Amino acid sequence: IRLKSPVAAKLGDKFIIRRISPQDTVGGGRVLDTEFIGGRKDKARQVEILKRRSELTPESIIVTELDKDAKTPILKLYQNIPFEKKLMDSAIKALAEKNEVLISNDHILSVKFLEHFAKPAMEIFEEEHRLRPWSDGVDPGSIAKRLKLDPDRLPTVIDYLISTNKVVAEKGLLRWAGHKAELNAAQLKLQGRLIARLSASPLAAPTKKDFIDEDPTFEVVINFLRDKGEIIEFKGGILLTRPDFEDISQKLTEFLAKAQKATASDIKAYLRTSRKYVIPILEKFDQLGITIRDGDFRRLAN
Repeated sequence: IRLKSPVAAKLGDKFIIRRISPQDTVGGGRVLDTEFIGGRKDKARQVEILKRRSELTPESIIVTELDKDAKTPILKLYQNIPFEKKLMDSAIKALAEKNEVLISNDHILSVKFLEHFAKPAMEIFEEEHRLRPWSDGVDPGSIAKRLKLDPDRLPTVIDYLISTNKVVAEKGLLRWAGHKAELNAAQLKLQGRLIARLSASPLAAPTKKDFIDEDPTFEVVINFLRDKGEIIEFKGGILLTRPDFEDISQKLTEFLAKAQKATASDIKAYLRTSRKYVIPILEKFDQLGITIRDGDFRRLAN
């Protein structure tokens, strides 16, 4: 029923429908819902909700509200109802004990909805970890896309998976709780070659692009080691192993402690490297708060 203007009504209120002319009573009934889902494809769902509310109880209201939205604010359940708040709270608790709803802070969640997506989501994690064992995890957006799930509803599923201790969120990615990123045998060989060549001449080594042009597989290895903090990547694809980075950091600190301040050219000469390497390194040191740029000079941060 679409009204010309709003009326005050709560669930369970009785009403009659009258015709103005000729004056006649057409019918009547009870208010079972005050929201219309809308859309032709949702008509069947709307009718099902009304049918399930034909016996108006706290449980039927809660369950059907979750049919509309799998994550429903608890406060919404207290609106326009013919029951006392304590009866709604008791019904929520009973449904939670039967594992039909999950209480999360100030919301309740539909376990049926969550489990519908939980299993296929876990299958995505299994496949991704099998195909890309070196990856730290899966991007949440790709999970929503593969599940054909509205991105706005994805956090509800993710929160549920995390609450089961099966999934971990880290660095903006999702992974199995037991998954540990690791390289395969072939990639481990490349890792050895990469580290050896970087360590042989830290301030004259090939760039990331040079390695990838030589063998595209190097990209995965470099990104893996960078994410683990074992190598440092600078602007322009300059790469340093962690020990070499710390060694250069110590040398630069000692040099600037004595010189007080120095130009990029001074530092380049001291480190015996080229501008191609020294500028990205100094910019990174500025970023990390090791050095401060003062015009053409660099000095130690406090």
